[in-house]
Amino acid sequence: MIGAPKRETWLQLRAELEALTDLWLTHSLKALNLINSRPNCVNVLVTTTQLIPALAKVLLYGLGSVFPIENIYSATK
Repeated sequence: MIGAPKRETWLQLRAELEALTDLWLTHSLKALNLINSRPNCVNVLVTTTQLIPALAKVLLYGLGSVFPIENIYSATK
């Protein structure tokens, strides 16, 4: 979807964000994967962002594996 230079820039930015937030994304992914692995449990994402930008953010942050598209909802019109 994005070229190699932009991808590398994005990955570097994510690494910097991880360092500044004490591994917030890593810890969040660990918790979301744990919930996702339990029987009868699902992850649901509700956002005030419009749906298409929200889906893009889910993909950019590597959350696609823990939030199936049918479980992502937008509260905006």
